[in-house]
Order: sequence, then C-alpha cells, then structure tokens
Amino acid sequence: MIKQEHIEYWLNTSNDDFEVFNVLYENKNYLHALFIAHLSIEKLIIIN
Repeated sequence: MIKQEHIEYWLNTSNDDFEVFNVLYENKNYLHALFIAHLSIEKLIIIN
C-alpha cells in the first residue's frame, strides 16, 4: 500500500465508525456511542 491508500483506508473506516456512532446515539446507547466516537477520532488523528 502506498501512503495515500493508507490515508483513504483510515478515513473510510473512521467514517464508517461515525455512522455507527450516530445510530447508537440516536438509540440512546450513549456508552457504546462514546466508545465508537473515540475510535473514529483516533483514526483521524493517526492520519495527521
């Protein structure tokens, strides 16, 4: 994998996690929503 492919991978998985976060949050599953949000943010930090 080249650098750009790694960046796209982490962006895509972060976006997927954020979608899961939204579903969990809307269903008032706050503990798990917070955990998934944390994962999503970590993935964005990795690529910067």
